[in-house]
Amino acid sequence: LSVATVPAGSVTQGQSVQVTATVNDTRHNNTNGTEPTQAIAAAEVYVDTPPWGAGATPVALAASDGTFNSTVEGVVGTLSTAGWTTGSPHLLFVRGRDAAGNWGPVSAVFLTVTVSGNQTLAVNKTGSGSGTVTSNPAGIDCGATCSHAFPYDQSVELSAAAAAGSTFTGWSGEGCSG
Repeated sequence: LSVATVPAGSVTQGQSVQVTATVNDTRHNNTNGTEPTQAIAAAEVYVDTPPWGAGATPVALAASDGTFNSTVEGVVGTLSTAGWTTGSPHLLFVRGRDAAGNWGPVSAVFLTVTVSGNQTLAVNKTGSGSGTVTSNPAGIDCGATCSHAFPYDQSVELSAAAAAGSTFTGWSGEGCSG
């Protein structure tokens, strides 16, 4: 059993990923035995939880040629990554079943979901003082409430300059320090 994803390794959250695999029921040596080989009848993929795990949810895969009728089958399916967590890898487990109802071994592949696009950083001045706030990289340069869309994974350094007679007392909010 071999498994791959297209695109391989990493996708943007919300992007569909194609899962491909080859399911093989001819792995047994029948020279001195009675282990029959069967046509592949089904294949499934599981996301993050293996088939034997509590709460595992199968997603059916289709035969690449349109019909399950061979002892070695290419299988394919499409998964949407909408709502998947980002940053750490997800594990996709694939298995196949032969015509006799026997599930074969499980194989797996890692897939990391990333975030793209922009996230808006908003600056809100509080109190009665005045001054300016600027950002590095450029984008924020204001004396009142302002915002700018930065790439999602971009670190932004803000600098505050209090006007004469005003005092800057610090930052607050999620992700703020300094």
